[in-house]
Amino acid sequence: MNRKLLIILLFVLGNSLLLFSQNYQIGDVIVNPDGSKGVVFWVNETYTEGWMVAMEDVPDDYQWGAKQLINNMNYQSTMENHLFNSLLIELDGKENTRKIREKAQSANWQLDYAAGIVDYENGWYLPSIGQLRILIANMALLEVKQASNNEFVPLSTSDKYWSSTQNGANSAWTVWGSDGSVTSNQKTNTNAVREIRDFTIQNYTWSANGQVIPGETTSSITVSPEVNTLYAVEVSLGGGCIGVDNVMIEVDHGTHNSIEETACESYTWSSGDGLTYTESGTYTYPYENEEGCPSVDTLHLTIY
Repeated sequence: MNRKLLIILLFVLGNSLLLFSQNYQIGDVIVNPDGSKGVVFWVNETYTEGWMVAMEDVPDDYQWGAKQLINNMNYQSTMENHLFNSLLIELDGKENTRKIREKAQSANWQLDYAAGIVDYENGWYLPSIGQLRILIANMALLEVKQASNNEFVPLSTSDKYWSSTQNGANSAWTVWGSDGSVTSNQKTNTNAVREIRDFTIQNYTWSANGQVIPGETTSSITVSPEVNTLYAVEVSLGGGCIGVDNVMIEVDHGTHNSIEETACESYTWSSGDGLTYTESGTYTYPYENEEGCPSVDTLHLTIY
């Protein structure tokens, strides 16, 4: 599925141009290959991967799961100590969801609880407690950016939302949709579910006038075209999405004007350097034209 997601920006660097692609940012909507949509709520520092949240809650409330099923499960979680306190630093909701579902299937349990009703086959999963807190922290920004989009429903301020993080055999962690407060809930309680999904920009392909530029696979390139050139970038996203964009760079080699003038006693070059000359000779005035290219006017002056 094709989706225009990139904006090529230009910066002048001497005689060169820096082209780079602007990737997804918080609040942007992603359309996935399966047709589902998500809103970006976290991206890494290089804007190459992040997390999206579903447009609305999964209908109805669900239990976290049967306590005897997931008792003493061992989670392998990613830790980000600088983000959260020692209790709420877990960020690997996808791995948690996989383990819960795997345990359920091995025990022949029906997947009718929180980790089972997410669309896991298409990449969606039950967020960890850390991921939920990041989502809550950015909810105000999402609401502002999606104010004109009736598809996105902000997390309810009155519901508790399940995370995939357990707090022992009998309970798991939830957050309040209002301020991200954390609460331990019995796994047999019914609470709201908002699934999330990863996205990853896998690689970049740059081309000039339809020809692939060898070795250019990063998010930015520096170019110095001698002729008018159409540059394009194609980005492959995880899940099969393709983003494309292009820009035409028109090359101006500068302006060179030759001016012949005669005068009695003196001549003021008002259209050039503004100086007054009293002797015959050839004078030059360097400047940048409207396109920013180095240019020069040459005055051939004869004084009688």
